Amino acid sequence: MRYARSLAANGILSAVYATVAFGSLRLFATLNASSSPVWPPTGLAIAVLLLWGPKLWPGVFLGAFVANSLNAGTPATSAAIATGNTLEAIVGFLLVRRFARGVQAFDTARTVGIFAISAGLVAPLVSATIGVTSLALAGFVPWDLYSDVWKTWWLGDASGALIVAPLILSAFRPSKPAPVGGVRELGGLGLAMSAACAAVFSPAVYSTIPPIPLSFTIVPLIVWAGVRFGSRGATGATILFSIVAVWGTRVGFGPFNSPDVNTALLSLQFSIMVLATTGLALGALVHQRLDAEEEARKAKTAEHRFQTIVESAPDAVVIADTQGRIVQVNTQTETMFGYSRAELLKLSIENLIPQSIRDRHNDQRAEFHAATSQRPTGEGMELLGQRKNGGEFPIEVSQSTLQTDTEDMIYRSIHDISERKAREAELDAFRRQIAVSEKLAALGTMVSGVAHEIRTPLTYINTNLELIKIQIEKVAKVETEPAEASQTIASLVSSSKEGVERADRIVEQLRQFASAQLKTEPSALHEVVANAVELFRSVRKGQVIVNADLQPTTGFEVDTGQIQQVLINLLNNGADAMGNTGTLKVRLRETNSGAEIEVEDNGPGIPKEVQSRLFDPFFTTKTEGTGLGLSVSRRIIEAHGGTIQFTTKPSGTTFTVFLPKRRKVHSSLSQEVEKPREVQP
Repeated sequence: MRYARSLAANGILSAVYATVAFGSLRLFATLNASSSPVWPPTGLAIAVLLLWGPKLWPGVFLGAFVANSLNAGTPATSAAIATGNTLEAIVGFLLVRRFARGVQAFDTARTVGIFAISAGLVAPLVSATIGVTSLALAGFVPWDLYSDVWKTWWLGDASGALIVAPLILSAFRPSKPAPVGGVRELGGLGLAMSAACAAVFSPAVYSTIPPIPLSFTIVPLIVWAGVRFGSRGATGATILFSIVAVWGTRVGFGPFNSPDVNTALLSLQFSIMVLATTGLALGALVHQRLDAEEEARKAKTAEHRFQTIVESAPDAVVIADTQGRIVQVNTQTETMFGYSRAELLKLSIENLIPQSIRDRHNDQRAEFHAATSQRPTGEGMELLGQRKNGGEFPIEVSQSTLQTDTEDMIYRSIHDISERKAREAELDAFRRQIAVSEKLAALGTMVSGVAHEIRTPLTYINTNLELIKIQIEKVAKVETEPAEASQTIASLVSSSKEGVERADRIVEQLRQFASAQLKTEPSALHEVVANAVELFRSVRKGQVIVNADLQPTTGFEVDTGQIQQVLINLLNNGADAMGNTGTLKVRLRETNSGAEIEVEDNGPGIPKEVQSRLFDPFFTTKTEGTGLGLSVSRRIIEAHGGTIQFTTKPSGTTFTVFLPKRRKVHSSLSQEVEKPREVQP
């Protein structure tokens, strides 16, 4: 499909080129049948290649070959001339595309000049030299006329490039910006051009009025067309004058009339080339002026929009250069710092912060400018601001870079956080008050638990003492035998001793909970867990089965005894939950940051209503026990820098202990009583 379109385009171009070329040779070739002072095909070929690409060069070659074959010469000279015409178009295309911005060549006066030199002067050298030389070698051009024929050929091609190519390019390329002239003005320009044509080339006028120099007549109109209608207006006016002028000169009218038609046409074409270039340059200048006005309008609009955004910002906005000099502020900045806008524009950003932190701020600013690829754009930074009266207040500053045409600016958004800081202070005080209340509540719970736990053995001991007293009184009254009383008293003393031991155990657990010491050492964690499992098995003696899956782990610093106490406590709790029958699973796995120890039972699970209190001191669901086991276990693990959590379901409960690897642990467990964490099941 693409090949078919290319073939069709080349066919159309060759037909148009051949028609225009053959007509030009027949109408204007007077010095030599193959050399015309009027040669539009050059402009046609260059414009087509610039608009649709060099793939259309075969159409130029075929059209030139057909036109010259139909006109004069031999197939060889026709092929040579067609080669010269094709190379001329390609050279013009390449030079204009490389140095004059291609189809945008008429946007600036500079590129118009480059186009005139490249397409109008240089490229025709190729065609003129190849064409005239091939004709001279074939005997169709006498060598004594070589120079005249070459000049005619070159000037004809140059005029075609400068008159026809701009017309085609301007017609097919959208006009941007739009011409400033309107339809009525265009009609007036057309009437003026018609009047000028009539004045210069009309037989009635020409026979009664002396010749008027063409350049003086055309220049004002070309200027008008270029200034008001851009390159389209300039090229349109030029081509219209060119048609009338060529026709008038060819039939013998106008200021360029001469007995030698070829010389007259050459003079005419040279004048029109100059006018065409002038018109294009003026059109380009208008284009540049309109572009500059549009850019200025956009810049003014953008500046106004930016000013509006800055002024409507809810926070103070300060824009400073890289040296810290303030160049723009908004009304909120005046209100916040107490300066007027004029005063602020004379200060640097350091004047808005206290002297005590200016050095640190200077270092931060230097670091911000130095780290061009890693700037903390938009990152909030808390500082102190200083008002005009010297008062200091907390602020939060976010900054980002503004790139301008001259230098980078720093945009700072400053938010007064005095109210937020006051609320934070109130909130902190409230939190401290709550923490104290929670600690007192926890202390009350602990004291109540201690009192309850110790009161039981004390009551038991007190009862035994009363019984001992009764036995002594019976012996004194001879109501019982001394031997029998002695035996009873011994039994009561033994029972009292058990109560004392129970109270001692409670006190010892309480001491552990409050101020136990850690003695850590490098340990192989799998060996610590294995020893705890074996110790548990030796106590339970096969009543509960323990399956241990322990991955070898080293590089941990733990208090071996304390960790084993935690594990035995978890194993005992699991066994109790299963009614001392069933299977416990112990797993040890190493992770990227430490190790996890899991103790899983297949009991009925933990009731939902007690889950949140499971780690509370003195909380227990058992008929016996102090309720300190899990509390002490958690404090031991946290002292190691780890965590203890659990998950539970009707088919069992799993406790997970995490211990970090080679992490500094607390040397003592002596800490304030904290509110236990809630662990989600």
